[in-house]
Amino acid sequence: MANILWSPNPASVEDSLLTAFQTQLSSNHGLHFNSWNELHRFSVTEIDLFWSEFAKFAGIKFSTPFKKAFIPGKPCHFRNSIWFDGARLNYAENLLEVQGSKDPIVCSFTETEKHQLSRQQLKCQVAAMTEFLKEKGIESGDRVAAIAANNQETLVCFLAAASIGAIWSSCSPDFGVEGILDRFTQINPKILFAAPHYSYNGKLFDCQSKVKQVKESLDSISSTVWLKVGYLNGENFQDIIKKNNGDSSISYQQLPFDHPLYILFSSGTTGSPKCIVHRAGGALIQHMKEHQLHLDISAKDNVFYHTTCGWMMWNWLVSALASGARVNFYDGSPVYPNHENLFELAEREEWNVFGTSASFLLSAEKNKVNTQGKLKNLRLLLSTGSPLIPEQFDFVYKKIKKDLCLSSISGGTDIVSCFALGAVTEPVRKGEIQVKGLGMDVDCFSEQGRSLIAEKGELVCKSPFPAVPLEFWNDKEGKRLASSYFERFPNVWHHGDWLEITKEGGLIIFGRSDATLNPGGVRIGTAELYRVVDSFPEIVESIAVGHQSEGSEKIVLFVVMKSGDTKGLTPKLHDEIRLKIRKEASPRHVPANIIAVPEIPRTRSGKAVEIAVRRCINGERVDNLHALANPEALKYFQDLEELKSKI
Repeated sequence: MANILWSPNPASVEDSLLTAFQTQLSSNHGLHFNSWNELHRFSVTEIDLFWSEFAKFAGIKFSTPFKKAFIPGKPCHFRNSIWFDGARLNYAENLLEVQGSKDPIVCSFTETEKHQLSRQQLKCQVAAMTEFLKEKGIESGDRVAAIAANNQETLVCFLAAASIGAIWSSCSPDFGVEGILDRFTQINPKILFAAPHYSYNGKLFDCQSKVKQVKESLDSISSTVWLKVGYLNGENFQDIIKKNNGDSSISYQQLPFDHPLYILFSSGTTGSPKCIVHRAGGALIQHMKEHQLHLDISAKDNVFYHTTCGWMMWNWLVSALASGARVNFYDGSPVYPNHENLFELAEREEWNVFGTSASFLLSAEKNKVNTQGKLKNLRLLLSTGSPLIPEQFDFVYKKIKKDLCLSSISGGTDIVSCFALGAVTEPVRKGEIQVKGLGMDVDCFSEQGRSLIAEKGELVCKSPFPAVPLEFWNDKEGKRLASSYFERFPNVWHHGDWLEITKEGGLIIFGRSDATLNPGGVRIGTAELYRVVDSFPEIVESIAVGHQSEGSEKIVLFVVMKSGDTKGLTPKLHDEIRLKIRKEASPRHVPANIIAVPEIPRTRSGKAVEIAVRRCINGERVDNLHALANPEALKYFQDLEELKSKI
């Protein structure tokens, strides 16, 4: 059994929203559960009852009530099922017409400034923007695009679009022109919201020329709205908002549960970005379930997640308004002017929930961040983006805060939510994600589709859930969606993560299954290797890929040195790394070569692109370099003649 690092206070469990929900199930249906696993089993076998009861518990506002929460479809119950039959609702209404104890309800931070909105101010601004969209002829089903910073102006525009049933899609302003067009040319937006500039690491970056090129390439765009003061032709956010004289009344268009809310895009590092359409009702109820039953988020909470508008965690954070919580946005470098920056902000602003990434926590550890004795209001630390290794659990409890629920969460843009995540009513075990998501029939499959316990395999979901994508845009017959998720195991969602489910019900993610290493025919998750390499203080980050040679695969490990100099990888350190990998992982994990490189290529959400690097070193073509945050890093792998001689 893995080490238990934290256990909940029995009193907090008794007062939790999860306990209140179980009390409702007991009162209404005589149901009683003795463990999380029992409750989870109920949630994936009695699908209609679970989701209908949660909708009542969460107080979701339906203008027309549903007849049944779930009607299974045939022949493919994932793609043909009916959710909340007959219901009509509006996503924005469910976020804005909520009572909460926190005011201001929105706080927005840059590297140097703070802005905030009260509930009344937020509603007034959304009302003004809603009227503007109507004046511009935007209707239900029209696409609204944004090249947007992570701030309150973006939130206002999104909620205004949702209030009339327009379909939102956004990317962060650091995207290049080609990366933006790869996304927006697929959806033909009618209006474009754009940030004229953004700041990062204390520097201001101008976006106006980029936005102009995007607009000129998209004939569908009839209007551009600058989210700050802009200097090119177009409307201005502040001028639109000023037209409102304190009127906060919004006419929310009532729409079916399946009405499209937003279009999200996959990273697109190995092909054209998938254009994923999510239903309004599915995103709303899925997020509220995760926020309330798993994380106990309510009106008392002050919630932050470090993200951008090009990552699904922004959508996930925004939905916390539906539970009455305050949401906090941060736009800029998380480590500017120092690695304590976000933790100092969390202390000063009294955040209760702090969301970040495993790479941020690793960077904090390597830069000796220590906040013990601080962060008095913080009760929950969330991490996603890549697997959280056991040593990072130790770092959090030794150097960040002892009395804290550390929840690693895992899901994806594909479902705009989580398959596995934390639960504040359950213990935290070292190196494990705490629980399967309620309503998510998660399993671990062998190559032959056999369920595995305490063995590594493919992450699958065997039963439908409300956040299954509605469709891929321009894929009306569903062929691309089917090939993406249901080709490997018929009528079972295949997610593409390599994992293990423990006997206690915890989950360990070892990385993407299509990026697993295969030396000698034995599949190895990259996280197992990174766990050892990350323990070396001389190394900032690393990436491991397989190189095909003479019919077999060899592991090649690339490392970025803290010294900033590739010569920092001395023969002595090279041997020490190999020895430690052999000792703490296995002989099969030992790389054939370890090579120092200046930089690791990453997506714009911070994920290392193992597949693209693997293609590079195996002489295969890599498309969509502009989908990377640092495409020049991948070009280094492509151009490095010395590389092949070392492999």
